[in-house]
Amino acid sequence: EGKRYDVGDKFGFIKATIDFALDREDLHDQVSKHIQDIVNNK
Repeated sequence: EGKRYDVGDKFGFIKATIDFALDREDLHDQVSKHIQDIVNNK
């Protein structure tokens, strides 16, 4: 059960951190908005 990430890999670490933040109720909205802002500005 759960996901595995290769946190020894730079991108794997980033994915793990983002997924962890999105799974947290207290961070989800802020992180989601930040990701949307990044995508919309690129």
